[in-house]
Amino acid sequence: MVSKVYFIHIVFLCIVALLYVPCQAQLTPEGIRQIDKLEQEKNSRSATDKKISSQLLQAIRAHHGRDMADSVKLQPPNVGIDSLGRLNVDINATVTDSLLANIKGLGGIIIFSSTQFHSMTAKVNLDIVEKIAAYAAVRFIKPAAIARTVKGP
Repeated sequence: MVSKVYFIHIVFLCIVALLYVPCQAQLTPEGIRQIDKLEQEKNSRSATDKKISSQLLQAIRAHHGRDMADSVKLQPPNVGIDSLGRLNVDINATVTDSLLANIKGLGGIIIFSSTQFHSMTAKVNLDIVEKIAAYAAVRFIKPAAIARTVKGP
């Protein structure tokens, strides 16, 4: 009986070890080239572009018919753009009446704002995201987090 339990433990440990062996896949030269291009793109971003999430920046560029990086084709970003070209964004900023008025003046709709938590959620057209990011009070802008609920058992 002891040898049977011992054998089961050995088999279990072997299976666990196999599951944790890292994949030894090699990157192709083309994959390495694309990674280098994306790193170059990220390092060359303007101060305003650095305030915009990569996924949102990719959506802006795709909207204008541009690639994220030269000769690098990426999957289209899913940032929740509606049929009118609007999306909800989360903005980390020093929230002031002036900033709220500026965003509204650009056509944005303020959904939520908090001076205490330095954040706001707004529905904006993709074309004004860079203008919003250019405001000194804005620290970062990204696609809005989607609230999810879980039904109990």
